[in-house]
Amino acid sequence: MKTCFVTGGSGFVGRPLVRALITNGYAVRALARSATSARELQAAGAEVVMGELSDPAALRRGCEDAVTVIHCAGHLKMWDTEDVFRKTNVEGTRNLLGAAKSGGVKRFVQIGASASVMGNPKPMVDIREDTYPLSFPDWFPYIKTKAEAEALVLKENTSNFSTSVIRPPLIWGVGSPLLPDVVREVRSGRFGWIDRGEYEFPACHVRNVVQAILLAAERASGGRSYFVTDGRNYVFRRFFTELLATQETSAPSRSFPFRVAWTLAPVVEGVWSVLHLKNDPPLTRQMVRMIGLPFTLNIDRARQELQYEPAFQFEQGIRELKGA
Repeated sequence: MKTCFVTGGSGFVGRPLVRALITNGYAVRALARSATSARELQAAGAEVVMGELSDPAALRRGCEDAVTVIHCAGHLKMWDTEDVFRKTNVEGTRNLLGAAKSGGVKRFVQIGASASVMGNPKPMVDIREDTYPLSFPDWFPYIKTKAEAEALVLKENTSNFSTSVIRPPLIWGVGSPLLPDVVREVRSGRFGWIDRGEYEFPACHVRNVVQAILLAAERASGGRSYFVTDGRNYVFRRFFTELLATQETSAPSRSFPFRVAWTLAPVVEGVWSVLHLKNDPPLTRQMVRMIGLPFTLNIDRARQELQYEPAFQFEQGIRELKGA
């Protein structure tokens, strides 16, 4: 039986991934940072390795005799210092790559982010994997560090150590940490659309993300990244209106022009920085860039090289959310 070492196994993507790996005949070993995560992973059938991405010894234990490593762990927030993002997203990935190579792992699959191609605040339509901005500004710490981590992974690809990256956009489904946050913001009156939300954007149901990860673990040729989506583009406002309805929450009507949100965001960031406020600011440039402009992806590479075709459809996901 092949052993797969998973980081982030108790997270939103990691939980169904661990179950799917076991169903597909893998012995799963998973990194856990807390006793609660350890219990969840053990209940799912995984062998637990206690530790963090900053702990090389724990990573070596996880990679021992493993054929595949799937790296789901990462730091995703709209507001934090670059040092915090870098510690997990870049240095954690570097540590894991080192442990995987020294442990004789054959395949390494990282869960990246489609946002890693975002740079300046401009619409991006039908984007392919090899599109990159010339640079990432300092106010983009999440995207900047995810792009650096992906570059580290792909650079390590060799004939004996196949590395690949799955790049989903917004991931949704039962258990998503995003939906409760949006519901809370809407009910508090703090949520507003940007440009009425009438622009296209991609999303990927968590089951489709897991499907793509499994395909990459078996079929990826190495040295490549892959966009994956639900196989369709959504209109941002309609998408979230339907998700909110599953939580018995009505979508708001107020909207702000993109240029207004973009102008206000650095002012809000400055106030939060100067006053050292603990809670997240209601508006940041990173947030406005990620959810305020047209952004669509081309998934032909995943379809052709991985034979990826999203099996779980939007209507199924909505029914699940209603019943959750």
